[in-house]
Amino acid sequence: KRREIWKRIIHELKHYYNGSKLLCTETKITFGLLQQVLNGHRLTRRERKQLNRTINDLFRVVPFSVFIIVPFMEFTLPIFLKLFPNMLPSTFKQIDNNEENLKKFFQIKFEATQFLQDTIFKSQDISFDDVITIQFDEFLQKIHTSDNYPTINEIIEFSSRFSHKLTIDNLDRSQLIALCKLFNLSFNGPKHYLRYKLHLKLYRLKNDDKLILNEGIANLNIEELQAACHERGINSFDINNKSLQSQLQQWLDLHSDKSISPITILLILHKIKTKDTTVFQPIHVNNDMKECQVFSQIQSTKIHTKHFTYLQQISQTSSQR
Repeated sequence: KRREIWKRIIHELKHYYNGSKLLCTETKITFGLLQQVLNGHRLTRRERKQLNRTINDLFRVVPFSVFIIVPFMEFTLPIFLKLFPNMLPSTFKQIDNNEENLKKFFQIKFEATQFLQDTIFKSQDISFDDVITIQFDEFLQKIHTSDNYPTINEIIEFSSRFSHKLTIDNLDRSQLIALCKLFNLSFNGPKHYLRYKLHLKLYRLKNDDKLILNEGIANLNIEELQAACHERGINSFDINNKSLQSQLQQWLDLHSDKSISPITILLILHKIKTKDTTVFQPIHVNNDMKECQVFSQIQSTKIHTKHFTYLQQISQTSSQR
């Protein structure tokens, strides 16, 4: 037992040492990016995310450092992290790459989408004609049974009939909670606060969509593709690079059309994705998935090393300007 405890202490010390080292490297690169912004240079999407992430981490360092400076406060750190999981800087967070936990996480998203699909047309806050309800059910059933996937034009043409009613402002609290789960948002608070958070999330996604469209999906690596799909409530586990690009492209094509609500997009993309698979299939976690930034971040020395390489790429790109 003593050996196990000692090994765990050594492991944690190494983890926080690597996290501190990585944060210093990110801070150094961020100062270079800030200098470029002051000189009038335009940052890429990757550099913007790097800048925002590091600035947020630096703000989190202040309360986090209290637990290290004050004697015996480090013993209360696990309790505070349980209550406030976003308090820890991203470079100190640990990735949960356990297959069962990933499967459970995917199950939550699946059930949230299924709940929206089952209740959205029965909501008392949204009035739908019986014809539209039947047509929507038939359209989803057609996606599930047909050999061919619907085209973007077919989805736009059909969805434009009722998307104006499928808005965040028309959802009840249980549906808002399901949508928050899909977008990986906390769902504590009254309805108005949840609506505000979802509107803000969609506004940020809209801006991010423009950056991806301008730079091209082909410029995103596997980790960035997984993170982009995850942020948009799209399944990104156990999927190859080509399928991730296809899913993200479908979202971008549909979300760029103002006549279609994001709720409709999620319901249809969810039906397309689950056409040939079931949620109970085992999720085979490969190295790329373990090392991706879907949960925002870093555990082992291997991941730290890969992230250093990624930061060096940004640094080299910045220095060439």
